[in-house]
Amino acid sequence: MAIIQDYALQLGLNKKNDTLTGLPEMHGFLKLVNHILQACKDGYITESLDIVYFDVRNFKFFNSEYGMGEGDRFLINVARILRKVFQNGF
Repeated sequence: MAIIQDYALQLGLNKKNDTLTGLPEMHGFLKLVNHILQACKDGYITESLDIVYFDVRNFKFFNSEYGMGEGDRFLINVARILRKVFQNGF
């Protein structure tokens, strides 16, 4: 985990989190993943690591159907669950 956090710091991505959930925002996450994958290809990172990406499908429909307040609560709960499951990674 320290390697990923170091890369996030170097790229200035450690502060680019979603304001509602506190999770890394997609643009910064994808930029970080690209740098990490390149570092793996170049041999700078030799240990194995896992990358997890979640995309909540049809979320616009959820907001339209249940309201933005419920949508916010849903995203906050998803973030809470992800932090619990991946507590060493967030």
